[in-house]
Amino acid sequence: MGSNFCAQVVIHRWNTFRVLQSFLTLTDRQPVHNTMNEKVLQKVYENFETAALLEAVNRVDILRQQLSDDRIRPPKIRDNLLRLHGLVMDFVHNSEFSKGEALFDLAFELEDQVFELLEHLEIIQGTLGALTRLAPDENGDYPDDTDDEY
Repeated sequence: MGSNFCAQVVIHRWNTFRVLQSFLTLTDRQPVHNTMNEKVLQKVYENFETAALLEAVNRVDILRQQLSDDRIRPPKIRDNLLRLHGLVMDFVHNSEFSKGEALFDLAFELEDQVFELLEHLEIIQGTLGALTRLAPDENGDYPDDTDDEY
């Protein structure tokens, strides 16, 4: 592989790192470390199953299979979307009716794949939401708390 390709891989990875870093630092919540105490610990202990996070990791692995870029080829779903575009263009603009069946077969296949991806993402989002809902606000209060003692 040429040095240009290696430089592109390094730049791509650096850009990905910077995007992830900026995403992880964006938050609309104030730091809650000063409100962490036994009450918070107990609330998380009683209301959150950590095994759900491991299931989220498994879901990410499934998504990686669908969306991963092996550094040589783009994700298969990307190629299939481009192929579908070509089929639609041929069907609509060139009146190639013989491509209609393949067009709709591929469209249904992609729709199923995207639906599966959404299901996995919703499960991951639910897991993370279950945990973040347990966090106190910047004052150490919970929206549904009536007990002000900590």
